[in-house]
Amino acid sequence: METIYRVQNRYGKGPYSYKERLENDRALFTMFRKHENDKYHSGPIRDCGRAPVRGVEACAFESMDSLRLWFTEDDLKVLHRHRFRIYRIVADVTARGHAQVLFNVSTIVSTVKMA
Repeated sequence: METIYRVQNRYGKGPYSYKERLENDRALFTMFRKHENDKYHSGPIRDCGRAPVRGVEACAFESMDSLRLWFTEDDLKVLHRHRFRIYRIVADVTARGHAQVLFNVSTIVSTVKMA
């Protein structure tokens, strides 16, 4: 078990899982486009070597520093308007990348909303 950090809504869904529905918001659209078009925001296939298993795994970060490198303060403000928050989670990490980790959602033993 490890402590990891994730941006998600109260249902445990991350912002990228709502991408198509949220792109009508100009600020979110801009954030998604920025993340798609730079080398730092590679998806889990490029970063962790594989995609998360749907319904079993999700993406997170090893530290708050890593999360804040991925999401700028402006990104977090935009996400906050859409009810996404930062959570500290204790769960089993199943894969590591340069920026992200994958974790098994069924192994979560603790979820604490931080901001």
